[in-house]
Amino acid sequence: MRVTDRLLFDGLTKNLQRNASELFRLQNIVSTGKKINKPSDDPVSVSKILEYDELISRSDQYTENIGHAIGFLEVSDSALSGVGDILIRAKELAVAQGNDTMNADDRQSAAIEVQNLFEELVQLANTKLGDRYIFAGYKTQTEPFSTAGVYSGDSGEIMVEVGPDTTIQTNLPGDSLFKGIGGGIDIFTLLNDLKVNLENNDGASVRGSLDSFDTASDIILNGRGDIGGRLNRLDSTMSNTEDLKIEIMNLRSGLEDADIIKAVSDLALQQNVLEASRASSARIIEPTLLDFLR
Repeated sequence: MRVTDRLLFDGLTKNLQRNASELFRLQNIVSTGKKINKPSDDPVSVSKILEYDELISRSDQYTENIGHAIGFLEVSDSALSGVGDILIRAKELAVAQGNDTMNADDRQSAAIEVQNLFEELVQLANTKLGDRYIFAGYKTQTEPFSTAGVYSGDSGEIMVEVGPDTTIQTNLPGDSLFKGIGGGIDIFTLLNDLKVNLENNDGASVRGSLDSFDTASDIILNGRGDIGGRLNRLDSTMSNTEDLKIEIMNLRSGLEDADIIKAVSDLALQQNVLEASRASSARIIEPTLLDFLR
């Protein structure tokens, strides 16, 4: 094939453009720290990066859900700890006031303390986390217990997704915990009956309530044990989720992030290539131009 001046100029121009384009690409890599700055740089890797981004987003959502669940359960446990203390004190009063040596005045004074314990129980049963009542079932915006201990919540069990196809219950509905729904004991009724028996100076009935206080305490302890088990599971899930996210981020980084040392070296080499290309092109073009001027 006959190499004309036109073909020569076109070839030199393409080489210069190609070298300049590669220099520009390497400059972008060095300045951004990324070896992929647009989809066309590596379509296959970009597709994989998008998949990793989706997995990272899901991990972040799971982590957020786990955090909310832990907060809900920790507040529940704290409230139940207070309920346990109330039951312990109520039983202490029942033991003391069930003794036949106690008189009506002693029991009347104790009845006042039991009334205070009842009111404290209402407050704990109406515990909130933010604007949500933790013992109201699904009806978290509704105060679950009246001052008389009447329940206005429901039996809803709030489930939260904490991993792929993995959910955990974050609440204990107040009807089963405090009102005895499902075979337990109505703690409000238990305290109120103790108060009435003390006011009536009925030592025998006071003594007869002791086993019920033990049962109520066991229910609260079982609830706290259930919460503790869920918290342990959530802590483990949180750790696994964070570890998995780190692995995914490392895989993503391997596809997108540049080896800066290598990129800087390649950039310096490409600068030399472009300068050499320009110099050689100038030497080739100069005599051609002189021939044209003659």
